[in-house]
Amino acid sequence: MKIFYFRSSTTDQDWQYQKKAMSHLMDGKEGKDYQIFSDLATGNTQKRKGFQDMSKVLREDDTVNVYELSRLGRNAIQLSSLLDEWSKRGIGLHVLKQPEFSFKAGSKLTTMQSLMLSIMAHVAQMETELRKERQLSGIVAARESGKYKGKKANEELHAKIKECLLDGLSLNKTAEIAGCSKPTVIKIKKELKAAGEDV
Repeated sequence: MKIFYFRSSTTDQDWQYQKKAMSHLMDGKEGKDYQIFSDLATGNTQKRKGFQDMSKVLREDDTVNVYELSRLGRNAIQLSSLLDEWSKRGIGLHVLKQPEFSFKAGSKLTTMQSLMLSIMAHVAQMETELRKERQLSGIVAARESGKYKGKKANEELHAKIKECLLDGLSLNKTAEIAGCSKPTVIKIKKELKAAGEDV
């Protein structure tokens, strides 16, 4: 069966344009001849309802159709593992804008596809490590300049905001006294409520 998966990260990027671009591939009746799954969510994780629902129904000889590879996800390591799993299970993939990543149901990934996915995964891993290094360097530099607040300062901020809110102060006044932004107050207020605090 043909399976179509569409994903957009925000409401500003409606996935309907993806569906329109692939409508010529939708032969027959939806539900009988093909199925559609979609998500309005980030591609950094595979914990998306539409994606997980699709994964549950995928069977051998099915073909997943996507507009471009990034619609399946933006984590190159997970993508590489996912496509390798699909090819071994006899599930095909058709990528409209990147046909070099397409493979038929029942066929294996080509050597070139495996190489490209491996390179993508290694580059992604390298970028993650570099990002961690930059973050650590930034923290070290901030500590040396006395600007790094750390966990203790966050706990103090929570306590100060909690105190102000319990005193009945407005969000704006609380932000002013605590020395933070109003969105920060709202965020911490939600966290306190979730923890059972009466604020």
